[in-house]
Order: sequence, then C-alpha cells, then structure tokens
Amino acid sequence: MKMNLRQIEVFRAVMLTGSISGASKLLYVSQPAISRLMSHTEQRLGLELFRRVKGRLHPTPEARRLLGEVNVVYEGIERVNEIAEDLATNRTGSLRISCSPNLGQTVLPRAIASFRAAHPAVRIVVRTQIPGNMLRALRLHQHPRVFLSTVAPQAPDAPAAAPSAQALSAAIAHVQPSVVLVMGRLAARAAMGRSDPLGRLRAQPHSVAGVPAIVTYDAPYLLRAPQAKAAAWADLCRARALAQATPTP
Repeated sequence: MKMNLRQIEVFRAVMLTGSISGASKLLYVSQPAISRLMSHTEQRLGLELFRRVKGRLHPTPEARRLLGEVNVVYEGIERVNEIAEDLATNRTGSLRISCSPNLGQTVLPRAIASFRAAHPAVRIVVRTQIPGNMLRALRLHQHPRVFLSTVAPQAPDAPAAAPSAQALSAAIAHVQPSVVLVMGRLAARAAMGRSDPLGRLRAQPHSVAGVPAIVTYDAPYLLRAPQAKAAAWADLCRARALAQATPTP
C-alpha cells in the first residue's frame, strides 16, 4: 500500500489548511515532521502533489483529484465510528444531513430540535459544506450518468496546459451527455470563451461541443449573494428537464 492512514490524514490536513504550518497546528505535529511525511508520500506515489511558489503551496491537479477520494475514506471512517458508538449506546438509526452554512445557522437548528423531540434515540449528524463538496459527498462523481469537472486557476509557475475548451470537447465527445451545466464565470470562459456577466449569459441559449448548455451561478457567488439562489434553482430545474427530455445514447 503506497499511502497509509497517517499519510492520508496529513495530506488531507495540508489540503484543508493550505500550508504546512496550518496542518501542523491542526494535527498537533511539528512542521518538519509534516514536511518529511509529505515528501515521503510524494516519493512513494511517484507524484508531485504540491508546487512551492514563493514560500506557498499550490496543489497540483493530481492532489485535487486525490483529495476527493481521500474525503470518501474519511467519511467511511467516520461512519464506522458512528456505528460503534451507536452499538455502545443502543441508539436506533441515524440521520445524516449535509447543507450550506447559511441553512445550517438558520433553518436547520429549529428543524433538528423538532425532530429530536419526536425521535430522541436517533443520532443526528450535520455537516455544513459548500455545494461543490456536497456533490462529492453524495458521490455523484461515481454515478454512471453524472460527470463532474472543475476549473481551477493555474499556479504562477505551472506548465502550460492543453486548452480547457479543447479538453472539454474531447470529454464531451467521449461521455455524450444530454446537457452541460456551466457554473460560474470562470467555467463560462473556459468552456465557451465568454466573459459576459452571468445574468446576461443565463438568458441566452448555449451549446458546448454541440451539446445544449445551461449557464448558472457557482457556489462561491451564491454564498455572497443568497438572493440569487432562486434563479440558480430555476437553472438547475431547466437543466434537469432538458436532460430528461433527451434520449439516453
């Protein structure tokens, strides 16, 4: 096994905090120990996980891909611990909730209080996450008919990559989706070469590599502008209706 649980824990801590020092504080381990373990992990994997640029760490695409699977491992470990505690305390059943930070601080506490009053023996686990992480938590990236792709800014010294539009066209030709959902201005620039305001793009019909496309807001924007959530939901409903109306290849 090339990565053990300790290496996975340290890698995840570095990705979450964005630095060796942050991971050191999170895990209560010295910075040299974190650095040594990460270097050893990169050697074992034969992959460069981070690029050091002007004293800062920039995750490579390989590291971002690996993080998704690492989070699945962590969720499995948490589930094992929850089941063990349920067995020890004779709890019957559990309810796991994933929601946005906004809902987690407003609507959800009252709903949980009402549910717990009616079902005191049920364990309730709440995790607040941004929408992108919620999609991963639902394991939609493992669904046979759902394909997720993210667009991230390149590190300052990163080598030139293949044009995003060209790579996306090749992926679409392989996947043959019913609809492409373009979330955010960065994705719109990468997929369609458009830098118009999202409000204007949302009102226009689009296609990407010959496939109908719906443009909508991304998660960071919705966190800053919650009033746009209704419009984003309408966009998702349009995308769903379009996908359902298109025959499966």
